[in-house]
Amino acid sequence: MAASPTTSTDFIDLVRKSGVVPTSTLDSLDNLPAEPTACAAALIAKGHITKFQAKLLLNGRYKGFKLGHYVVREQIGQGGMGAVYLAEHETLRRKVGLKVLTAPKDSKDGQLALERFLREARSAAALDHPNIVRLHDVGQHAGTHYLVMEYVDGQTLEELLSKAGPISPSRAVGYIAQAAAGLQHAYDKGFVHRDIKPGNLILTKDGTIKILDMGLARPTDNSADNKVTEILDKGAVVGTADFISPEQAMNAKIDIRSDIYSLGATFFSLVTGAPPFSGSTTQKLLQHQLKEAPSLTTLDKTFPNGLSRVVAKMLEKKPDNRYQSPSEVIQALAEWLPEEGSRKVKAGLSGAASAELENTLSEIKSSTERIGSSTRLALRKKQQQRRMMLWGGGAAAVLLVGALIGYLASGSSKPTTVVQQPPPPAVVEKPPKVEPKPTPKNPKPTTSPTSVAQPPIPKLTQGTLVLMPLEHMVPFSQALSSYMDGSVRRLRVIDEVGPGLPRPWYRWIENLGGEAEICFEQSADGNVFSMRGTSGPGGFMVTSPDFKCPTGGKVIITVTYLTEAESPGGAIRFRQTEPTERTSTVLPLPPTKGKWETITQEVDLKDAAKGLFELSTPGVGPNTAVKFKQFEVTIPK
Repeated sequence: MAASPTTSTDFIDLVRKSGVVPTSTLDSLDNLPAEPTACAAALIAKGHITKFQAKLLLNGRYKGFKLGHYVVREQIGQGGMGAVYLAEHETLRRKVGLKVLTAPKDSKDGQLALERFLREARSAAALDHPNIVRLHDVGQHAGTHYLVMEYVDGQTLEELLSKAGPISPSRAVGYIAQAAAGLQHAYDKGFVHRDIKPGNLILTKDGTIKILDMGLARPTDNSADNKVTEILDKGAVVGTADFISPEQAMNAKIDIRSDIYSLGATFFSLVTGAPPFSGSTTQKLLQHQLKEAPSLTTLDKTFPNGLSRVVAKMLEKKPDNRYQSPSEVIQALAEWLPEEGSRKVKAGLSGAASAELENTLSEIKSSTERIGSSTRLALRKKQQQRRMMLWGGGAAAVLLVGALIGYLASGSSKPTTVVQQPPPPAVVEKPPKVEPKPTPKNPKPTTSPTSVAQPPIPKLTQGTLVLMPLEHMVPFSQALSSYMDGSVRRLRVIDEVGPGLPRPWYRWIENLGGEAEICFEQSADGNVFSMRGTSGPGGFMVTSPDFKCPTGGKVIITVTYLTEAESPGGAIRFRQTEPTERTSTVLPLPPTKGKWETITQEVDLKDAAKGLFELSTPGVGPNTAVKFKQFEVTIPK
């Protein structure tokens, strides 16, 4: 390093040696201030040098401004392995990000740092995705190794949090889903990132999320070349303590599910402003292994209950209890994904996700969307037509006359029945258990369709755990909505005909303000049960009776179902009630576009002792029903 310049001539000489300004340009300069600092200010004003370059030149530093064909303009980041600079190709004038390796003095550490650096180059070169920062080139200049990367004009989510604090759940869902799309691409290519955190997710000015720093990425294959860094890393815990997965903290074998845990911790940080755990590095590592993360609904009563469960599942301690791939994370987040986020995620799914996920995302509605009055009228007419078919013209007329008399007698615009039973639980609550009422010795016959009783549910045969009793159900139709009764979420029956679901089967709307309808009918297709959302944010489900899980945990699910033309599909979820409360999707139900399909699949319920199943759908609007002709859970023979 030369001495600091004392005159403008000395300063221009340093600029010439640095190579940041072409010689022809320097030769054409005149009338420059005699004092070096003023001279530097004049060159900055003319756009020849930057403030960053001027600061170093005024300190006598002129080496390192040029690496290959690239001229360093600004420093934009500092990582564990080196610095990141904004650079410019001297001929093409294209802006790039230049990551320069700072090698440790120790030879062993230097070898590890270089191998990680080159591993980042190999990882980035294998990946080409809109949600991952792209690699353009790799080079070496005068013993300095560097990567030439896509320049991203934006800020990291860590910088966003430090400036503005926590963000809304809707924005967080969009950012996390985009990151998951990038991770899915890396997963498809055989890579695990190992250091997902807000500081490694950069938000561009157009709202796109890009994953940074593939320096800790590790291939998942077992080739000899890919074992080199695993050997070098042996005994070292890599990652960031605030966001590291339990298995990574224990230096155990990891896979993509480790990135899903870190992504869940990042989600938690985005909406709360802080990571899940606090304390010293050692305390954080232990808490990731032993302590459950706080529930987001406990921290914020307004946080969507279902979304809180998604984050909780991402943060499960055991990898087998988490989502098994980033695409499953996107699927789980779909109903809360805003329109702009949906568009960006779909752009990032090209060639990286199944048609099922594409179809789900294509049907996403904004969480604030509501059906217009004309659609509501059409739905009501459709419901009335179905009642006419179920009960015949005479019974329907009796019902309408009875409703009119009730209206005139009560003075109310519309009779409303409030369900008094407690709703199915969130993750921390147990599902409703309804004790059967004793049958009176001399029951009175009923004549009103609304008071028709369900016949008793037949006893299950040996080896059958759950059976939807379609052969023993009475036709009915119900329109429901969710509302708050003080601090308790309940259902309101807007309109109904018939007895409803046979107990202890139960219906529920997961999101506050949603409306839905369920129906059982005897049609040309046989006995059919259907459900769909009619308004609100969606999230409608029907729960099975509680049952004791078999020894070994494996069951066989058989379902025959149909989705209407506009339906995004549905899912069968298992809600474990003992020994702990948790929910997992065990069988997605992809759209069938009006065709009946039968799925038979063996499912492992793991270490659950008791639980129940949920038949769910996020679909909202006309032509979005999911219909069932069979749902059965049996023990494998």
